[in-house]
Amino acid sequence: LRERIARQKPFAVCYIDLDNFKPYNEKYGFFAGDQVLRMLSEIIVDAVLERGSEEDFLGHEGGDDFVVVTTPERAEGICRAVIERFDAAIPRAYDEEDRERGYIVSRDRQGRVVHFPLLTVSISIVTNVQRSLVHPGQIAHIAAQVMGYVKAKEGSNYAFDRQKG
Repeated sequence: LRERIARQKPFAVCYIDLDNFKPYNEKYGFFAGDQVLRMLSEIIVDAVLERGSEEDFLGHEGGDDFVVVTTPERAEGICRAVIERFDAAIPRAYDEEDRERGYIVSRDRQGRVVHFPLLTVSISIVTNVQRSLVHPGQIAHIAAQVMGYVKAKEGSNYAFDRQKG
């Protein structure tokens, strides 16, 4: 990111996060959770290989958080491909009962029994097209704000940072 910021060429940073991963991990176990993470990482790699360029960067920040650095014109296509493929594949990660029901029953952080929807993916996209980006921390802060908006929507979604400045 520092290199791309210094070059001042247009770039896009796509932060990818799974929704409701903790309850999934608790019900199905860490091995199943790792399989979901591997599946998502393969989906991201395939999407970038097909819709990105050799200059793109892919990273795993840890847990269920991934990042793709690409160009603004490629970001949306990559995100759409990730969501489409993830949504098509994820039902196979559930047993038949949960898949048919469309949710799992687990406890939230307060210990209440809650119905958690099947895993979805949220992606926030930050670009330097409409604003100057000067530090990776600034990008992460903006991405977190956009992610709040994306996660408030139902299902798998992505959104661009649209603020100017």
